[in-house]
Amino acid sequence: MACRARCVFELSVCVFIVSVFLGCDGPKTGVKTGNTEDGIPWPGGTYTPKFPPGIEALEAAKKDLTELLRTDTRDDCAGIRYYGELDFSKPANRDNPVAYMTRVDAYMVIRNARGEFQYMLPRSGFTVLDDRITVGTVFTLFYADLLESQIAIDKNPDGEIRTSWLGTDHKIYNDTDAAFAKYSKRYRPMYMRPHRVQCTGLISFFFKSQTGAERFADDLFFIQQTLKKQNDERLALFESKAAQYRDMAVKPEMSQAQRRYIVQADVLATQQKD
Repeated sequence: MACRARCVFELSVCVFIVSVFLGCDGPKTGVKTGNTEDGIPWPGGTYTPKFPPGIEALEAAKKDLTELLRTDTRDDCAGIRYYGELDFSKPANRDNPVAYMTRVDAYMVIRNARGEFQYMLPRSGFTVLDDRITVGTVFTLFYADLLESQIAIDKNPDGEIRTSWLGTDHKIYNDTDAAFAKYSKRYRPMYMRPHRVQCTGLISFFFKSQTGAERFADDLFFIQQTLKKQNDERLALFESKAAQYRDMAVKPEMSQAQRRYIVQADVLATQQKD
């Protein structure tokens, strides 16, 4: 009798767990757990981006970014961490996780074993466009912003993670809650993203795969260096034209349109100083 009651109790708990996972859009059975694909250890624990083999044009680099960010399930997507106003570590965001996760359209928030925020999984995924990468409708990473950013890649030393996800009932569910503790170890490997690609001051991307993280960093590095080269070439052309103009004994008469551009440039320069 006691054995039967225990079986009924365990069955009830299982049904509860499954119903919560399904109702909360939480971890699902039947999805790939993936692996971290640890390759050759990086010297000093960091990886230096390089020009990717086989990538010779901006279009090819952006196409490869699309492949790396395209996934069949949210359990396989890259993790993200915003900086600035959207940083989850800010007290206003941390103290109201439901409002924050709703605003940034986050599926799940990942912390380390000490409870420190690491990254989140986006619900609506990534879109790679000609001039930017968008995350849902909230965050945009313009490739031009990479010119002032350092691309760094390292491995998260924290092996243990804790997950919290936003249910369809707009409640936060934690895998440390008593109802989920028994099953959390089974699901946590799905959400581990130990390899971080950091665009200083902008955003960090987190990957399961070391090779995927390296490819992603290399693609961003290629885009960054190509844009820098194009900017340098335009600047050199401008300086050459400016030198020719300064050397002219008789300057050509300035058109009305050119005068408007000069006035606009003066106004923008003044605003920037202020």
